[in-house]
Amino acid sequence: MKLEIPYKKEKIKIEIPDKNLLGIVEPKEVKGSAKENVLKKAVENPTKTLPLNDFLKKHNKILFLINDGQRPTPTKKILDTIYPIMKPYMNKIEFMIATGSHRVPTEEEFNNIFGPYYPEFKSKISVHEARKDETLQYVGKTPRGTELYINKKVLESDAIVTIGSSEPHYFAGYTGTRKSFLPGVSSIKTITSNHKHALHPNSKTLALKGNPVHEDMEDAVREIMKIKPNVFAINVVADNEGNIFDAQAGDIIDILYESAKAVDKLFCVPVPGKADIILSVAPYPMDVSLYQSQKAIENTKLALKDGGIIILVSSCRDGIGDKTFYDLLKDNDTPEEVIKATERNYVLGYHKAAKIAELVTCGQIWAITDLDNKVLEEIFIVPHNSVQDSLDKALAEKGNNAKVLVFLDGSSTVPLV
Repeated sequence: MKLEIPYKKEKIKIEIPDKNLLGIVEPKEVKGSAKENVLKKAVENPTKTLPLNDFLKKHNKILFLINDGQRPTPTKKILDTIYPIMKPYMNKIEFMIATGSHRVPTEEEFNNIFGPYYPEFKSKISVHEARKDETLQYVGKTPRGTELYINKKVLESDAIVTIGSSEPHYFAGYTGTRKSFLPGVSSIKTITSNHKHALHPNSKTLALKGNPVHEDMEDAVREIMKIKPNVFAINVVADNEGNIFDAQAGDIIDILYESAKAVDKLFCVPVPGKADIILSVAPYPMDVSLYQSQKAIENTKLALKDGGIIILVSSCRDGIGDKTFYDLLKDNDTPEEVIKATERNYVLGYHKAAKIAELVTCGQIWAITDLDNKVLEEIFIVPHNSVQDSLDKALAEKGNNAKVLVFLDGSSTVPLV
C-alpha cells in the first residue's frame, strides 16, 4: 500500500506491505453543502440568549475572544458567516487572542486566523499574555481552589463573544467553549492550578462527567459570569479541512455538550483492533512544537498493544515549545522517576511529561521531526530521519506479522477499538 503522509504543508510518500497494514485512520470529512448554513442557523437561534444581531445591538464595548494559531478553529470561515452581522456594530467591537499559556501569534498566524478580515481588524486586536501580571485581575476562586486571575480587558468590556471549536482533548475531554476563558484569558497561575488535575485518572479523552479539569473550567466560567454575565458563545466542530460539520451558539456551558456529540460522530473512528506499530501524524498547525504534538501520541495510544511502538510524525517547526515538561524528562534517568517527581510538585507542563513517561514504561516512542536527535534522545524518544526507514525498522523489530495503524491526523482522531 502506497500512502502520502502530511509533513508541514507537504506530503511524504511511504509504502507499507498490505499484509501488515491494519488500517488508515482519519477524521471523517464533511461532504457536500448540507452543513453550509448550520452556523447561520445557530447564531440566529441560540441557546438561552438573544440572536447574535440583537446581542450585538444591545451591548456596547464588545470583546470577541479568538483562538490563537495553534488551535485548529476555522475562525476565518466562521467570520465569513457572521461578519455581515458584525459589520454594523464594528465601531464597538474589539478582539483578543485567547492564547492561554501560548506565545504571541506570528504575523503569518494572524493572517491565517483572520484571513481577508485581518487588515480591517488589525488595529482592534490585542493579545492575552498569561505571565503579564499587570494585565490581570483576581475575580474569585473555584470550588476546587483555583484562584481566577483574568485579563482586565475582559472585565472592562460590556459583553463577550467567544469563538471556538471542539475536538477531542486528552485531559479536558473536549476542547471548546469554556476554554476561551480558562486557559484562554487566564493567568499562568490559574492555568497551572487547573491543569494539575490532568494527573487525575478521570482526566482523559472524551470524558466530561467526573473529569476534574473540565469541571474546574466550567466552575471558572460560572465565577466569571457572576461579574460578566453577558456572554455569547459560538462553537463549531469542523473536519481537518476546516469544513464546518456542526455549530452551536448561545449559552457557553450548555452548548459544549451538544458539540461533544458532534465531535464523537466526526472524530471517533472505529479500528479493527490494536496495533503493534502506530504511525501518528500531527498535521499543520498542530505540528508547531513538541509540546503540542504530544496530543498525537496521547490520542492514538488507545489503539497500541503493550510493548508497541508509536512513531510520531511532526515537524515541531517552533522547537520544543514550553520547556518545563522537557526539562523534567531530561533531568530524570528513568520514566518512573519522572512520574514520582510530577506527583511531588506539579508545575504547568508536568502533565505532558507524566503522560510520556507512562507510555514509555510499556511501549516505545519514535519520532520524525526537525528537532536535533539529541533533544529527543534525552527524553526517552528515539529519533529517526525518514518515515519510511522508521517504519521498516519497526516492522523488522516487531516481526513479519506485525500490524500497523496509520493516523493521518493523530492530534484530533480518537480510535474506538
